[in-house]
Amino acid sequence: DIAPFYADAYLHVFLSHRESFGQVLIESMQFGLPSVCWNVLGVRELISDAHNGFLINFSDFEALEAQVTRLLDDPFYYEKHSRFISSQSNHYSLDNHYRKLQNVIHDS
Repeated sequence: DIAPFYADAYLHVFLSHRESFGQVLIESMQFGLPSVCWNVLGVRELISDAHNGFLINFSDFEALEAQVTRLLDDPFYYEKHSRFISSQSNHYSLDNHYRKLQNVIHDS
């Protein structure tokens, strides 16, 4: 049961540098957790910088630290992104994809 882990978390730092599609990114969105990630293939197909998460150039640990620090130190900045990220998570829900698939089948 992963829900308690996400519910107790404040943000999500995702440092995978080879990811086809990060399910954990969608899960963290559902809990309104801002994700700070490397700007790499797979991640950037899901995360749009400063929109539904934050993309940092690969191995730029100073920029990573700065973004994490800003999220931890600025409650207004954090809440703004957390609320928006949570509202965007429905784009990736199974129900949403199921409806889209039904429409494709119906229109065929």
